[in-house]
Amino acid sequence: MEKTIYSKELIRKRSNEIIEELKAVSVCGIQRFIKRLEIAPDDEEFLDILAQGRLALILSNNGFSGINMEPSKEGPDIMIASERDTFYLEIKRRRSKEEDYELAESGGPSWMRPDRDQNVISLIADKQNQLLEGEMNIKAIWSNTARAGYPEIEEACKWISKEILENKGAYAKLSGVIFVQDEKIDLTLPDDIYLFINNQATRLLPEQLVGKLSSFCRRRYTIQQFLECP
Repeated sequence: MEKTIYSKELIRKRSNEIIEELKAVSVCGIQRFIKRLEIAPDDEEFLDILAQGRLALILSNNGFSGINMEPSKEGPDIMIASERDTFYLEIKRRRSKEEDYELAESGGPSWMRPDRDQNVISLIADKQNQLLEGEMNIKAIWSNTARAGYPEIEEACKWISKEILENKGAYAKLSGVIFVQDEKIDLTLPDDIYLFINNQATRLLPEQLVGKLSSFCRRRYTIQQFLECP
């Protein structure tokens, strides 16, 4: 089993606090979320699921309501419904690897090129079939690795821009991507967040929703932005 950057005591303590915080803001589906945590086979799987609750709290703290965790068994992880918009989020957590711990302990650079099977690009491409037809779908990439910093996020945005333009059908259901860079060791909510908008999607994110998402993101990217790069 892969080790984590968190102690078991911290994981249990913060998960209980996160559950109480979710209850306090009236997030729906908490019992289904708790059940998944209870049957997680190890700490890494537990943290994968916990990232869903942490993202729900980030959204709630930034003015979103109507948050529903685990809205269905097969579909995306979170549904957010308001009078104006309904959209879905599928969360993929990128786990730390041995090289990340070595890098952190050595005080080396904050980013290095990762291996292919765990990089941001592969997480974007994974499980596109779980996104819902005819809906606004956002994939959230939650990274717990010291190697996934700004250069890699920009590389991933360039890659997905190219993929979307060359194979529009493959990413037609993907309205956007949220990148969460989480290097903290205390399991508090991260604030290093980026937004990518797919302006070739079947369902475009409305400008008001983009503005609301952008309000807590460091940077916003679009396909057109990368087309205009030399």
